[in-house]
Amino acid sequence: MDHKVPVASDPNSLARAAIAGEQTALLKLVELLRHDVFRLAMRMLGHPADAEDAAQEALIQIVKSLSSFRGESSVRTWAFRIACRHYMRFRAGRYESMVEGFESIDRVMASYATFPPASFNEAETRILAEQVMSNCVSAILLALSRDERIAYSLAEVFGFSGPECAEILDIDEATFRKRLQRGREALESYMKKSCGLVNANNACRCARQIPVHLAYDFIRPDELLARRRAQPSKSAITPERLRELSEIERVACLYRDDVDGTPDSLLERVREFIGRGGLAALD
Repeated sequence: MDHKVPVASDPNSLARAAIAGEQTALLKLVELLRHDVFRLAMRMLGHPADAEDAAQEALIQIVKSLSSFRGESSVRTWAFRIACRHYMRFRAGRYESMVEGFESIDRVMASYATFPPASFNEAETRILAEQVMSNCVSAILLALSRDERIAYSLAEVFGFSGPECAEILDIDEATFRKRLQRGREALESYMKKSCGLVNANNACRCARQIPVHLAYDFIRPDELLARRRAQPSKSAITPERLRELSEIERVACLYRDDVDGTPDSLLERVREFIGRGGLAALD
């Protein structure tokens, strides 16, 4: 089939065209879904390389399963269901394996006093501190169980309603609400007493934690600074923006933020799969 698919086609229309054999539609659909799929992987696993591996596998599963899409919900909701099921079974990420509850995060953060101060100029410090923020927010989320983590992410990061989240996770709404409540209360309680971005009375500051993240190899400054010269941060977090929000709203705002965006290599890897005959999986 060789008809043209308009760039503005909605996802469900693209899904139907892809099922009918239109490779252009399939590629466009993958391009539309990849950001959500990768962002959820980052929230579940914390490490960019682990998240990219998991997101690639999830996107390929979505491609392979597309012929089963019946249009009874949006293709986005349907794709989230596949991605969530995959991430719940995915191997423990390298950062996930390091986090053993909030106490382990406290121990790492408290170690800043044992390291010499970092020596960077103001612009470099701002870039490194922003990455510390991203790393730390991810680590705190990893202190939750996977059930709580995925419930919080679907509701607070991606904005799905309670019934939609229950459908995506294939659980009843009451179970979903309990998981969300446990995760939300744990995160908000911890960040209110620990994070300087959420509560200015807390001593912790992102810039102060730079030496810790360098010592643990959470940040590689030469690579990060070179990447930021080529691609500026996508973060929308500013002190002014946070001041406009309540403490509870600040927590959710930090988890909705996206510093690096989705790596281009993820789309290329899935395109290679489709180019090698992945479209045949729809037959």
